[in-house]
Amino acid sequence: MRTLSPPPARPKPVTVRRTGGAGVTTALALAGAGITVWSGWGVMAWLLDRPSSITQFREPGSGMAVTARVLEIAVVVVAVVVARHVVRGCLRERRLTFDAMFCIAGAVTMLLDPTTNFLQPVFFYNSNFVNLGSWCGHLPGVVNPDCGGLPQPVLFDFLVYTFALLPAAALLGGLMRRFGAVRGLACAVAVELVVEITAVRLNVWGYPGSPAWTSITGDGHRLPLHSVVGGTIFFFALAALRFFRDDHGRSIAERGTRRPVVSQLALVGAFQLALLAGNVLINAGGFYADPYPAMPASFVNGMCDAPGVTGTRYGPCPGSPGFRMPVRTLEERP
Repeated sequence: MRTLSPPPARPKPVTVRRTGGAGVTTALALAGAGITVWSGWGVMAWLLDRPSSITQFREPGSGMAVTARVLEIAVVVVAVVVARHVVRGCLRERRLTFDAMFCIAGAVTMLLDPTTNFLQPVFFYNSNFVNLGSWCGHLPGVVNPDCGGLPQPVLFDFLVYTFALLPAAALLGGLMRRFGAVRGLACAVAVELVVEITAVRLNVWGYPGSPAWTSITGDGHRLPLHSVVGGTIFFFALAALRFFRDDHGRSIAERGTRRPVVSQLALVGAFQLALLAGNVLINAGGFYADPYPAMPASFVNGMCDAPGVTGTRYGPCPGSPGFRMPVRTLEERP
């Protein structure tokens, strides 16, 4: 008598949990493409106009000039270290790594940096940096007719946005992994405060076009609370992009697509929207600005009439007697 063994059991299909996010990725990519075209158009027009450095109010040999050189050297060192790490990662994996995409997104986002003055001059840089007159004046739809008067620290900005944001995001992501997202947010606030308070106190950059009562560093060196909120949003968003992953290890910019170009644009869009959120707050504060405090000439750079500075093309600074908004035409400098 022959015994028949039962047929082997058919293996159960393996179910891989799918994660959403394709719609968000697509929306971010579209935002990144649109904002990049808009800002890129302004930069191309700016380059065709042959921008020059703003040097009239520089103070060679001053403490501010020394500070500018030290900061530029520091970011060059950071850039070399980070670039070496990123290039090695790309060569090892034979593809564009997430960290490389992160650096590219930072470089593209730098084009939005001067939009803090899109409506009126409320944010100043010190002209002792290596600088060029800003491309803000060439952005389509710009309201501030002298937005190009901002001395854009092109070397410093490019290196910070392209290379320094990556280690900052990695550090915050590590803290979030160790202590949780809420404490990570607190760390983002701490990073923002350290960076901003140091820069404002040293007159590296500042926010004179803001309500004096919102400043956490006094009226003479204004650092408004809403700019701290905007900066925290930016830093925390960058850390979250590296920290939060789905079951397949993908960031929100990589979900729902296998096309590196779409992922790159989505990452760019996330960076840009996070920065614009803060810049919108800074612009809004300008509508409620108090009269500007006295500032060094290399900080004002003739962008508007402030204490000790008169006869500018723009006229009175926001919050000053005689200020009008919007300024549609510029007066000739004497």
